[in-house]
Amino acid sequence: MAYRLKFSARALRETGEAQEWYELQSPGLGEEFIAAMELQLKRLEQAPLLYSEVISNIRRALLPRFPYG
Repeated sequence: MAYRLKFSARALRETGEAQEWYELQSPGLGEEFIAAMELQLKRLEQAPLLYSEVISNIRRALLPRFPYG
């Protein structure tokens, strides 16, 4: 059973800012960041209990290669 993820406006804004920053560091890196984020979000939807609960009902999944959670 897949779960539904919720994002705050702040989280969406910060994700966009991170993508822009990575893209400025190296062309294409912003897209790699988004691809890594999307893959991790799919994993989180499928099996959220595999990830640590950092606050009640809020789980954190770290991205491989990028220091982002």
